[in-house]
Amino acid sequence: MPAHDADCFLCPGNTRVTGDTNPNYTGTYVFTNDFAALMTDTPDAPNSDDPLMRCQSARGTSRVICFSPDHSKTLPELSVEALEGVVNTWQEQTAELGQTYPWGAGV
Repeated sequence: MPAHDADCFLCPGNTRVTGDTNPNYTGTYVFTNDFAALMTDTPDAPNSDDPLMRCQSARGTSRVICFSPDHSKTLPELSVEALEGVVNTWQEQTAELGQTYPWGAGV
């Protein structure tokens, strides 16, 4: 697998499906998912405690974290320095999103 794939929406410098262009990142890169499973403005749905058809509203955001600009590397193939960058990014995202979203509420 090549280090950079010109057709990959995640690679540095490539244009994503939305038309946004990724920066030429050198470490981890975070962006809001172009096809997010959760939205911040989801309308309220009626709650149901029916044992067969439970439902409740869910709001949130979906972020994509690119671990490395090298398309060919998997997580265990990254350097210790790059892995530290990934873990730091997880911590930063958890702290940032934790200001808005109550982790584990209702669980």
